Amino acid sequence: MEELFIKEILLFILYLVAISYSIGLTMIWLIVIMDKERKSIHHKPKRINGRVKPSIDDINKGVDGSTFINLQGQDVDEVDEVFSISKPKVKRKVSISKNQENVSNMSAYEINQYLKNFGIISELTDEQKGTLLVEYLDGTEIGNLRKLYSDGEFELLRKYGKARINIHPNEIVPHIILVRSYFKMKKYEDCINQCDLILSFEPNYLDAFRFIARSHRAMGMDEKAAMVFKKLAELAWDDIDSRFSLMRHYWNKREYIIAQSYIEELLQLAPDDIRYHVYSGRILQRLQQFEKAIDRWNSLLALDPDNIDALLGLGQSYYAFENPNRGLKFLLIANEIDRGDSRIVKAMTQIYISLGLMDKALNCLEEQCINYPLDIGYWTKRISLVLRTYGDSLGNSLLDEVIQTNSDSLEGYYLAIILANDFSLNEKGEEFLSITLSKFQNHFDIHLELSKRFIKSDFIGKAFLHLKEAQKKSSQDNRVQPVKQQIDDFLDEIEMTKDIFYNEGEINSKVLKTDLIFSKIIGKCQSNVNLDWKFERKVAMVSSTLGRGGSERQVVACLSGLSLAKEWADVKLFCNIIDNSKGKYRTFEKEVLDLGISILEYGRQMEQNSTEIKLNTEIDKLLDLLPQKLSKSIRILANEFSLYKPSIVHSWQDGMNIIAAIAAFISGVPSIIMFARSLRPDQKTIMHTYNKKYYKGSYKSILESPRALLVHNSKAGVNSYANWLGMKGAEFKVIYNGIDFEKVLKVEPNGIQDILTELNLPLNAFIIGSVFRIVDEKRPRLWVETAIQIIKEKKNVHFILVGGGALLETLRKEIEDTGFSENIHLVGQSKVVASWLDLFDLFLLTSRVEGLPNVLIEAQMMGLPVISTDAGGANETFIEGETGYLCMDTTPSSLSEIITSVMNDELWMMNASFKAKEVSKKKFGQKEMIDTLLNIYEGSI
Repeated sequence: MEELFIKEILLFILYLVAISYSIGLTMIWLIVIMDKERKSIHHKPKRINGRVKPSIDDINKGVDGSTFINLQGQDVDEVDEVFSISKPKVKRKVSISKNQENVSNMSAYEINQYLKNFGIISELTDEQKGTLLVEYLDGTEIGNLRKLYSDGEFELLRKYGKARINIHPNEIVPHIILVRSYFKMKKYEDCINQCDLILSFEPNYLDAFRFIARSHRAMGMDEKAAMVFKKLAELAWDDIDSRFSLMRHYWNKREYIIAQSYIEELLQLAPDDIRYHVYSGRILQRLQQFEKAIDRWNSLLALDPDNIDALLGLGQSYYAFENPNRGLKFLLIANEIDRGDSRIVKAMTQIYISLGLMDKALNCLEEQCINYPLDIGYWTKRISLVLRTYGDSLGNSLLDEVIQTNSDSLEGYYLAIILANDFSLNEKGEEFLSITLSKFQNHFDIHLELSKRFIKSDFIGKAFLHLKEAQKKSSQDNRVQPVKQQIDDFLDEIEMTKDIFYNEGEINSKVLKTDLIFSKIIGKCQSNVNLDWKFERKVAMVSSTLGRGGSERQVVACLSGLSLAKEWADVKLFCNIIDNSKGKYRTFEKEVLDLGISILEYGRQMEQNSTEIKLNTEIDKLLDLLPQKLSKSIRILANEFSLYKPSIVHSWQDGMNIIAAIAAFISGVPSIIMFARSLRPDQKTIMHTYNKKYYKGSYKSILESPRALLVHNSKAGVNSYANWLGMKGAEFKVIYNGIDFEKVLKVEPNGIQDILTELNLPLNAFIIGSVFRIVDEKRPRLWVETAIQIIKEKKNVHFILVGGGALLETLRKEIEDTGFSENIHLVGQSKVVASWLDLFDLFLLTSRVEGLPNVLIEAQMMGLPVISTDAGGANETFIEGETGYLCMDTTPSSLSEIITSVMNDELWMMNASFKAKEVSKKKFGQKEMIDTLLNIYEGSI
């Protein structure tokens, strides 16, 4: 019994020992597997279905426990930003390798086999091979690869990463670490190749597609990138990065409809992401879907009530949606939140101008010029608006202000010189250049800098002049070479030499890039004539707009006549923008459509690349050298002409004449007829030549071709252009404006009754009226000053001005300030002009610049004697002393003297009224104009 008890005790003790041993082994095993730093040379990656796949932790976790960057949903710019934040390099601590003992227990054969698996064949000693194997075993561990990436040790990473892939070719983690390192190093080809390796064993691995697409994009291969992003979007319905990248791609291509489709998908995936609301609003604005844009911006405001983009977008959309006052309210709120946002100030300025609040617009621009004194854009906008509002006389003083605002700095003088050149204030520009050279001494640097600045603009002649001046000071300075190379490259592209810069041995600084490009295009297209189009007897009429101006009225008159001419009845109107007032003023669109003539508003196609014609390579390269808007206009028109096949392209006014003519040369139109409507640009205002200096050289190149003809509506215009272009007046045709009296001058008494009731004019009032756009070249202030002088003497005289324009509200306020608003009335634009003319007793025109003034013709057709300043062909519209008077001295006193004289001569007034009707209808009838036009057409083909 006792022995049995002892045996049981021994068995129990053995049982306890066994349990203790088992617990000990279990604890050791748990410690080992819980050790994150433990690495076994026999470690194998996880496999699923025979393929190596990392876990989420494998890919996302770094050696220090931090998250490895997940790029899904980030744009490439964000990736670069994240990658740029690298950890400081820390000197590595030397520690004993955990693989050392394992390798020391290996045979030489085993070591060689491991090295061979790593792709290493070496003639080292066995000991050296063992050391090398330990190095590679340590180096190829995933933790070490991540650390090398984190430390920026990319060469070592490449070495060990490839070695590990030799052992585990289908393990994704080392592949993706290498992919990221290649992308960060901008080794995009290597990045793509590494991604292709991943896709060879994991065909739908998303980040492989992602980095291929981003690499293509980084190399400028946008279309290839887009194709891969599309594949990625197809594979992952919820992938934000691919859709955002595709949206940006189509935004940059201005294919906004496609861009909007991706934005809608993004908003479904992330409805609260502000970025997508912003892009959606902007795209809808570009598509001119302003109601939808307003809804989108309101959605964004619901998410973020102080969002600047939303407030700005609402301001812009309401302005475009013909509600500028409401738009202004949102912009004022935005401006209170962020007064430094130039986009807000720009939009506010636009609305103030549209509302005629010029002083407020100028205050906005003045503030921006003070805040950003070296920004040429703000100074350009401000100078332009001042010149349009107050005339050319203030140009020089504004340039002085540029210098003062920039504290007489060298940069300020550079800016002033460029602006003086842009606005044709040439004497002021020469004065500033002289001061700059005297004040700052370093002539080489000054001339070189001016050359650099001019080369960026159209003024390549100026760039060449200043380059030569710089070379005179220091021909060996290597800073000259880049500027010289830019000029040489441009000349190579247009196949010309430096000889074009010289005229009788002197440098011609007036040479312009645009002139040279157009000259080369015309030369290449001279023989490109589609003679068979002559038999089509089609007319492509081209007009910038259909606003209710004098030139546009004549476009409609010509279309009306052509619609009745059987031999030229196939007519199509090509119009840049039908309404350039954004709905503020009426247009002639209905009148044209009522004639049965179709209108192609090609300016609306400017946002779509699909409308561009694929021209021959030579022409395409030349057009690419032009400003984008100009190039695109020409391409679109050339495409449309090629489709329509007109016998004649008939264009109106200088800018459109040149664009249409170049497009006609490219497409091979047989005949080009250009109508000039006034005096040459440099005889008008400064703003008529701003950004248009190429007109002169372009006209010369165009008119060298027998296919082109320039037609004028007055003898004054003929003389003006002949002197300007150095041509004989006999080379031009004259066709006077024609007016359909029955249609155009139809009186509708009820059409103005409400306004007359409001004006409450006395029954015995003598009414002196005018019809013109209230802009500086019409001299509205001279009109007001003349009115005041007469009213002071004759209290029963009332002046009425019919017409809109930029200065309408400004002029209205100025009249109120004079105290004469009871007798001077601005009624704005009217669609019943004939009813106003029927009300007037005398017509007054005070213009500085005119072509052949339609208003003088129409006034006389209504039986009104006319008084006019000497502007353009004004004197050709009436018989001096019989139906009107021309005032050569443009002062209020001279004008008031003539007006008072005819008012006091009732017999003259009666006879002048009768004769005015008779003479004007005979000389300026629509039939006479159309007959002359048809003769010109027949002669041109």
